Amino acid sequence: MEMPNPESIACPHCSAELEAAAIDVPQVIVCPACQQSFVLPGIDGSTELPIDQDDQREREEAEQRLVQRQTEELSGLRIRNLSVGKRAAIRARSYFLVAALGCLVAFGQCLSNVVNHVIIRQLTLWDVTYVLIGIASIWGVDFCLRRARALLREIEATSLSEPTAAPDFAPLNDGSQIVRNLEEIR
Repeated sequence: MEMPNPESIACPHCSAELEAAAIDVPQVIVCPACQQSFVLPGIDGSTELPIDQDDQREREEAEQRLVQRQTEELSGLRIRNLSVGKRAAIRARSYFLVAALGCLVAFGQCLSNVVNHVIIRQLTLWDVTYVLIGIASIWGVDFCLRRARALLREIEATSLSEPTAAPDFAPLNDGSQIVRNLEEIR
């Protein structure tokens, strides 16, 4: 039997030149320079390794276990993200309510200053500034209350989808059937 002639190939990881004989089926080889493994293509240029049935079954089972773990992990992560989002919305709503109250107090102060100056008939440029600040404060109250209402709707919105079928309460019982059965035995 004649040995195939070795050919020179480059390691895809470190570009070291290796000599390997071309064979019919692809195989995994380890580069002596960098100790990384890579697939040596077959004569036809294919790089798919032959897989026996046991390896394939084990690989599929491992993939199913991985998918199941990821699904469980994702549901846990999703629950954490939803709870963090709800807490953040509640906190932001509280901040907007406090800001609305602050704007309302600022409006009251500005109104009080303007009314006091009107009563003593000494209107100044500061009174125009108080009126403008009062208008801005009313706008701030309106803005903060709108945002607080939007956040309240977000907080109250459910993250669960509606069930597609009505629940089946047949397996549930209140124990009255057991009592009736005991009475019939006597």
